[in-house]
Amino acid sequence: MTYEEALSKLEDATAALKLASERLTNARRGVFSGAYHPEALGEALTAYRQIERKCQVLCAEVERLETERLKGMRAEPPKPQSFEPTPHMRFIKWLVQTGRLSDEL
Repeated sequence: MTYEEALSKLEDATAALKLASERLTNARRGVFSGAYHPEALGEALTAYRQIERKCQVLCAEVERLETERLKGMRAEPPKPQSFEPTPHMRFIKWLVQTGRLSDEL
């Protein structure tokens, strides 16, 4: 499954979760109003839990795919280039080592 497919499925599951939440809320209101239907409440609760679990799984999948996608986008840090001093730099170093060039002004 690609990142875009997983994201699309997650959006669909989130919309379904919203509908299941509304259905569960209506069933609970029925309980409080006195129109208690245990089957309707049980079905609404079961559907909500299933869709919620599906959303959790899809969310984890999207996060995993996004992490993989970002890893592929990161550029590897450049490898340090080997340093080769120039003849001028070697001469300056020799001047300092022999005491002919100092930091004093």
